[in-house]
Amino acid sequence: MEARWRRLREDPKLQTWLPAGVLGGSSGALAVGWLLWGPPRLLNSSLCFVMTGPLAVLAFLVVCSSGISFVILLQRSIKTVRRYTRPMSVSMYEPPEPIIEVDVVAWPHPGCGLLIYIPLILLSGGVSLPWFWFGTRHTPAVPLVLLLVIGMSVGIWVAKREVRHW
Repeated sequence: MEARWRRLREDPKLQTWLPAGVLGGSSGALAVGWLLWGPPRLLNSSLCFVMTGPLAVLAFLVVCSSGISFVILLQRSIKTVRRYTRPMSVSMYEPPEPIIEVDVVAWPHPGCGLLIYIPLILLSGGVSLPWFWFGTRHTPAVPLVLLLVIGMSVGIWVAKREVRHW
C-alpha cells in the first residue's frame, strides 16, 4: 500500500489529472443530483428506473467528460501561453514540450494555434460549470455528499486514464 501511495505521489501527470478528475466528477455528480431531485424530479416521476438510470448515467458521463476537458484544455492553453511568452534564454535550458495541435496551426503567427482551444474551453465550461449552481441548490445534503464521493472517484479514474492516453 505504501509503494502504491509513493507511486501516486511521484506521478508526473498528477497535477493534470487530479484537478480535472475532481472538477469533472463533482460536476457530473451535481448534474445527476439536479436531475433526480431538481425540477425534473426523475425520482418521483412516472418514468421507470429502466429509463431514469441510463439517463442519469448518460448525463453524468457527458458532464464529467466536459469538466475533465475544461480543466485539461485550460492547463494546456496556459502551458502554450507560457511557451510563447518565455524568453529565449530560459528556453535554452528548459526546452518547451511539443504541443502538436498548436504547432500545426502556426500561420500567420505561432500563437494562432490557441484559437483551437478557445471554443472548446467555452463549450466544455458551459456544459460542466453551471451544475455547481443548480446541483447544490436542489439536491438534499446527504445525497449530495454521497453523489460527490462517488462522482469524484469515478471522475478521477476517468481523468487519469484520459491523461495517460492523451
